[in-house]
Amino acid sequence: MTYEIRDATRDDAHAVAQVWVDSWRAAYGDLLTSEQIESRTVELREGHWASEFNHPTSLRSVRLIAEDDDGAAGFVTSGPSQDDGASESDAEVRAIYLAERAWGKGLGAELLQGAVDGLRGKGFASAALWVLEGNSRARRFYEREGWTLDGGHKDCFGGVDAPAVRYRRSLEQPK
Repeated sequence: MTYEIRDATRDDAHAVAQVWVDSWRAAYGDLLTSEQIESRTVELREGHWASEFNHPTSLRSVRLIAEDDDGAAGFVTSGPSQDDGASESDAEVRAIYLAERAWGKGLGAELLQGAVDGLRGKGFASAALWVLEGNSRARRFYEREGWTLDGGHKDCFGGVDAPAVRYRRSLEQPK
């Protein structure tokens, strides 16, 4: 399968929301309550995505969408860190989700690398991301991609009460 990866726009709001909701349901079905999962709707996520483009940090953000013959297959959004105490040089991968049909095909690595390269190009020195603590599949993926736990922990993930852990990596080019 081949994917076209491009900068995402406000016009992609519905497609991104659909991928997010479908992936949320497929990936977190055993990790969250049915109420937590069902409370996330395409309409809510579409509004959230559209508002991303009006955020004050929008110019320092990197948003990519991947498409295949069946439409949107995944996306990543990133930008300045929203963590308390973060510096101007700290970035954050805010979301990366794939349609279930794209799992295990290398698309996640391509999207994540695109975000890393884009953040590096915008002058960030490091990046963090939050992952649901019990999501062992995602945690293995991030570790394979060079991200390491940094000890950060919070009790809210994606707007629901669920424990999350933070991963971090340098954005400096290898020597």
